[in-house]
Amino acid sequence: MHLTPQTISIIIAVVVVLIIMAFRFRNVGRTRPLRMPTLLIAPVYLAAVSAFLIYRFPIAGLDWVWMGVIFLLGAVAGWYRGKMMHITVDPETKSLMVKTTPWALIFLVALLVVRMALREVFMENAAAWHVSFNLLTDAFVAFALGLLGVTSLEMYLRAKRLVEEAKRGGGVIAA
Repeated sequence: MHLTPQTISIIIAVVVVLIIMAFRFRNVGRTRPLRMPTLLIAPVYLAAVSAFLIYRFPIAGLDWVWMGVIFLLGAVAGWYRGKMMHITVDPETKSLMVKTTPWALIFLVALLVVRMALREVFMENAAAWHVSFNLLTDAFVAFALGLLGVTSLEMYLRAKRLVEEAKRGGGVIAA
């Protein structure tokens, strides 16, 4: 059996994703500290990478509309993913705790599978559909930026509300 370079790259990507997910699944259901400033690190980093990629491989015209739509799809997915994270405030220490639910991780795995499948479909049909490679690359980055940025934003807003309620002595300590 002869494996093409494309097949080998897909196999490598799947193995890497499976290894990462295996480590992530070990922590599902465990409560860990949540530091609100760290929620901003990944989106800021990804925004910088996104800006660099768009600068380096510019898109033009209606491609910006597609980028906006794809970013919004990522943002919607990110909002739902953020809602799947269980955030609590320790009543005694008032520290934030987060627990990844199995659904949040399954949701992320499903998005990765869909992304891999769509990438293959788009790469095979890009010329026929008159879609540039730059747009395809930037679209996946825009989706990831929307996903991670809005996941962090949703969690940040909820965590901030919980901390304020805990400081006031409110009854709600989990969301």
